[in-house]
Amino acid sequence: MTGEYSLEKSRNSLPTLKYKDIYIHSKYDPAKEGENLIRDILWENKKCIVIYGMGLAYHVEALIRQKHELKIIIIEKSPEILSLLKKTNRDKLFHSVRLYLGDLNGLEPWLFQAIEEYEADSVLQFQHKVSVSLDPDYYNLAGKIVANCIKYKLQSYITTLGFSRRWHENILKNLRAIDRCHRISKKSDLPVFIIGSGPSLDQHIKELSSLNNKGLVIAIAPVYQRLLDAGVEVHYLITVDGGIANLRHFLPEDKRHANTVLITTLSACPAAIRLWEGEILLINQSLSLEKRILEHCPEVPMRGNVALAAFSVAQHLSDGAIYLIGLDFAFSRGLYHFKGNRLELSLLSSTGRFKSMETMLYSMIHRFSTSVVESFDGERVLTNLAMRSYLEWMEGLVTDSKRMVQSVDQYGARLKGVYQTTIREMIESLKTNKTEFRVKDFQEKLSDSEIMRIRSSLGKLLEYYRKIYESLSHRNIKPDDLKKFLAEKGYGELSELISFSESKLFKKLHSKAFVEDDMTEFINSIRRTIRLSEMAIRL
Repeated sequence: MTGEYSLEKSRNSLPTLKYKDIYIHSKYDPAKEGENLIRDILWENKKCIVIYGMGLAYHVEALIRQKHELKIIIIEKSPEILSLLKKTNRDKLFHSVRLYLGDLNGLEPWLFQAIEEYEADSVLQFQHKVSVSLDPDYYNLAGKIVANCIKYKLQSYITTLGFSRRWHENILKNLRAIDRCHRISKKSDLPVFIIGSGPSLDQHIKELSSLNNKGLVIAIAPVYQRLLDAGVEVHYLITVDGGIANLRHFLPEDKRHANTVLITTLSACPAAIRLWEGEILLINQSLSLEKRILEHCPEVPMRGNVALAAFSVAQHLSDGAIYLIGLDFAFSRGLYHFKGNRLELSLLSSTGRFKSMETMLYSMIHRFSTSVVESFDGERVLTNLAMRSYLEWMEGLVTDSKRMVQSVDQYGARLKGVYQTTIREMIESLKTNKTEFRVKDFQEKLSDSEIMRIRSSLGKLLEYYRKIYESLSHRNIKPDDLKKFLAEKGYGELSELISFSESKLFKKLHSKAFVEDDMTEFINSIRRTIRLSEMAIRL
């Protein structure tokens, strides 16, 4: 469409825009038309609007005048329009607007930066219909990308609201064990086998002992004991769960393999770290407090699923091929987990004698909206919204990794970019190492100086927390003034950290529902952070 736009003067002398013979705006009064277009938009409790199609932005101008605090995101196909805006001096509108132009290949990562988590449940979408009609395929695809971004952000935000304070406190509690932690010191070139708890694990677990001395085995928590029972040497056990659910898989009487290293994060459940007597390999899930105090641990951004974390860790550990085993991302053959999953059995046994296992499995499957995906063999298999999101995230990780990734005897959801293989084909293709390798040779303990630096960094944060607590305790800060108070000189450094750890309270603050009792809860939470920080520094 380059070069096919033209400017004209409207009847009231304002510039209007044409594409070939189509008027993008009114030829009489484009400003009035822009006001009319946005008149009936329902603004209540909305923080962000995505506008498809820009033209000379009369509708955007009217929007800015009415809703100063609203974040405005514009997606426009034609870069030529920006030069026309400059010719008419209308580009000055865009000091408070985020604009995406042209090719949609970069839209998804751009949106992930443009839309904040807390905005995901309050995004409006608006089509400038004349602009959209010039290339409906472009704007339909843009709409799908926006919808996916909002879905991911919303799912992540719901998790953040539920866990952010717990993650924050877990980090402080787990810092007491920092002198037991290690980090990756060098990469291997060994294959990596990531073993999950999907039902497809049942069909080949007896053969997995053949993997011994052929590569690195990373097991997620629920499968660890079963793998040991099957004679599989597990090099790494990974858990990143901030809650207590996975403690079902960390019972004190459980056996441990002497060579297994626990991969975890400071935000994980502290009891898991306390119960683990072996070595700990630390990863950084890029939470606000972790990013501030950990500099040299591998970054594995939180995506809500331990299998995704394991895949990211595998890339830090080795340049070799990656094999996915027992990762179904679906309810394969009507099952939720491999047979004997402790957590699932516990849930089933605690629900009362009148509910059959089939009834309970149905409830688990339908906990989120269900959908159907394609399996590797072309069949349709049932999954739900949560697992479908994890599936799409995994596909993105696989694409970005540029690795050879294979899925082993998997009858769950098909992963794009992942090759299907059988357990026999995989074992026959692998070489046995001539000498046994020690995974502990690929890691090193955090040095005394690094531990001192971590505690020093925490000490500086503690000073700020004490200042905030004293100010809040002695000044009558009204709920409406809290954000302004935190942004004052001396507290700005902590604003992002506190707004994350107190996400649930800050959601109330954003929606004007923050009351005096919430302020009391906020002050008590700051005091608790101070106590936990003091304990972490002393140990």
